[in-house]
Amino acid sequence: TYASPGIYTVNVSALVAGQSLDLIDEVIIYETPIANLPTDYYQCESQEDSGLTTFNLDTKIGEIMGNQNTNVFSVLFFDSENTAITGQNPVDNNYAISEFQTVYARIQNNFNPSCYDITSFNLQVLDRPDIIEEETFYICEDESIVLTADAGFDAYSWSTGDLVSSIEISIAGTYS
Repeated sequence: TYASPGIYTVNVSALVAGQSLDLIDEVIIYETPIANLPTDYYQCESQEDSGLTTFNLDTKIGEIMGNQNTNVFSVLFFDSENTAITGQNPVDNNYAISEFQTVYARIQNNFNPSCYDITSFNLQVLDRPDIIEEETFYICEDESIVLTADAGFDAYSWSTGDLVSSIEISIAGTYS
């Protein structure tokens, strides 16, 4: 057992049939990477009601690598755990899917690909939000109206600075 990666010289001395044999060889121990768990990846469909989009998997490499050396390790993506284990048939880093897909990421040592680790994350295609291009509301003096964005989003940001799904307005203006 070796405490850390490196090049080690191994000496073996053996006595065989009264003769002494000395064998010397070098053994290279490669560093095994750690696959950090990335967050799931959500993206709106590319065309309304298609359920399809293309994910740029390069955006997940930093999460998987963490602070490991990019000169020593690389990340490949696969559509099944079995292909990730074998390292065969990686998917393109611009990966088109419909609806939902689990992706398996294999981080491997560039100098010895048999030193690897695997993690996974999900890709989810979201419906495009219904965006009302331009709608005019009318209110009377001393009254207000509530504007509500579609539900189901992780974050909201109104032109007023509010970060909630609904805002109450009582002053004429343009709100987005």
